Amino acid sequence: MSQRARGTGWLTLMGLAWASMLGMAAALSLLSGNMTLTMLAVTTIAGAVGVVSFRNAPTPRAAKIMILVLALPISVAGILAENDAVLAVTIFTLPWCLMLFFLVQQNFDVFCGAARTKIHLHEVARTDPLTGLSNRLLFAERVDELTDMPAGCTASIACLDLDGFKQINDKYGHDVGDHLLQNVADRLSASIRKNDDVFRLGGDEFAIIMHNTPLHEADRVIDRIITEVGHDYDLGRGIKVRVGVSVGSAECLGGSGDMAEVLRAADRALYRAKEQGRGRHVHIAAAR
Repeated sequence: MSQRARGTGWLTLMGLAWASMLGMAAALSLLSGNMTLTMLAVTTIAGAVGVVSFRNAPTPRAAKIMILVLALPISVAGILAENDAVLAVTIFTLPWCLMLFFLVQQNFDVFCGAARTKIHLHEVARTDPLTGLSNRLLFAERVDELTDMPAGCTASIACLDLDGFKQINDKYGHDVGDHLLQNVADRLSASIRKNDDVFRLGGDEFAIIMHNTPLHEADRVIDRIITEVGHDYDLGRGIKVRVGVSVGSAECLGGSGDMAEVLRAADRALYRAKEQGRGRHVHIAAAR
C-alpha cells in the first residue's frame, strides 16, 4: 500500500471516530431532556452533516457512513427521551440529514465532472488540434523534465522540418497542406518507439524526444523517420505529392548539460541539415 493510500485510510478512520464521538455526545444531550443542550446538539449535528456531505464528496461511501454515525444516535435518543419537545426537534432535524445523505452522490458526481473537465482542458491546451500530436507547450514541459534525468541516462532531442511543404501548400491550398501534415504526423507516430514523444511545434516543424536512447539507436530511429516521411502521399482528388524531412538532433546526459543549450544545438544541427540538402540528418554531440 502506498504512503498516500495509508494516509487517506487513517484520515477516514479518524473522521469516523470523530463522527462517532460527536453522535454519541449529541445523543446524551438529548437524553438529558435539557432543551438548551438538545438545540445545541441537533444544531451541531446538522452542521456536521453538512460539512461531511460536501467536504467528503470525493469519498461518498465514507461520507454516507459518517452521516449515519452522526444522525442515528440522535434519532434513537429522540425516541427514547420520552419528551415531546425533544422528539419534535429530532423529527425536524432528520429530513435535513436524510437529504444530505442522498446529496453526497450528487456532490461526488459534480466533483468527478470538475476533475474530468480539468483533465480535458489540460490535454486540449497541450494538443495540436490539426494533427492530434502534442504541441509546443507540452514539448517545453517534457524538455524541462529531462533536467531531472538520473546520471548516466541519455536522451536525444530531434528537430524536424519538412522539405518542399511550402511549395505544395502554395500550389494546392491549405486544405491539402493540412491533410499532408496529418499524414506526416501519422507516419512520425508510427516510426518512433513506444517510449518516445513526437510534437508539432507549428507549421511544418516537428520535434521528437527519444528517452533513454544511445546514439546509435537514435540514429536508427531518425533514419527510419526520413525514409517513411519521404514516401509518396496520396491525398485524394488525384493529388499525389512527396516531401522530405531534414533533421537536426542533439544528445544530453542525465546529471549534466544545460537543456537550453541542447535545444540550441538541435536547432543549429537542423539549420546545417537544411543547408546540406533535402532529407539530411545532422547530429551534435551531447552537452557536457
